[in-house]
Amino acid sequence: MEHPDKVIYLIRHGETETDVTSVPLPFESPLSKRGRGQAKLLSSRFVFSGRRPNAIIASTLARAVETAIPIADVMVKKPEFLELFVERKKPTSLSGMLPEDAKSQEAWRTWEASLFSPMERFEDGENYADIVARADAALEFLAGRREKVLAVVTHGFFARTVLVRAIFGEQLTPSVYERFMNGLITENTGISELWRIGSDWKLHTYNDVGHLE
Repeated sequence: MEHPDKVIYLIRHGETETDVTSVPLPFESPLSKRGRGQAKLLSSRFVFSGRRPNAIIASTLARAVETAIPIADVMVKKPEFLELFVERKKPTSLSGMLPEDAKSQEAWRTWEASLFSPMERFEDGENYADIVARADAALEFLAGRREKVLAVVTHGFFARTVLVRAIFGEQLTPSVYERFMNGLITENTGISELWRIGSDWKLHTYNDVGHLE
């Protein structure tokens, strides 16, 4: 049986008001009431974990901060908030646009296409090259941490980007990335356990939401 040199708990934040209303809210949208309850259940999960986090790291966005703080409280750790782990960065022009607006829909489709093409870019939003490079930086950062077990609260799209990059490395292509991103779902407060063994990353568990049952 393999034993990891390092364990990363990659966690999606709890439910947000955006998830409830389906209306685009600002990049800083907070947790919903249900999301705050999910964060509390998530934190209790680590009390009884055989591998308790030595450090709590989170995106700087409100929904990730609100999810991370209860974990940090039960672990009696001071959380670290890093912009490195924020969600995919959408174009400024899309902020607050209503989903039924035709102009919004066209702009969203154009931007999403750029996330799967290194040659395309829409306004100031991240594209494929940007987000994969950020995933590389995140993996390098985590590999270099001295702690053996880390909990990282991030976002659904970026979490999957980190995972697919960890699995495929330099063999990742835009078409594989698109299939992976569209074929997997990450639930609110879902935990994916990524192991570091030597110089390799291995996905041990994906989207575990047992704490919500």
